[in-house]
Amino acid sequence: MHENNSWAITAALVTNNINKLNLSWRLDNSQYNITSTQNLELNTSDTAFIVVESNFSESGIYPLNFLINSSNKNDNVTGVAIS
Repeated sequence: MHENNSWAITAALVTNNINKLNLSWRLDNSQYNITSTQNLELNTSDTAFIVVESNFSESGIYPLNFLINSSNKNDNVTGVAIS
């Protein structure tokens, strides 16, 4: 979504296509694993928009991996460049 010289904002759009879902997430930003502190409960066809701010200690290109319920199947993997 947005990045500058020390932080980046990453977002994920999650749509539940199955029965009631207890959703948790984890963002691996190549420096840290950031995890949800509480689960979200989604009914069938519900959508959640998850926004995470990450701080970086030095310049670099950081691949991102956003995991939803411990599975990265069908997730889009992107990265951020911090300069």
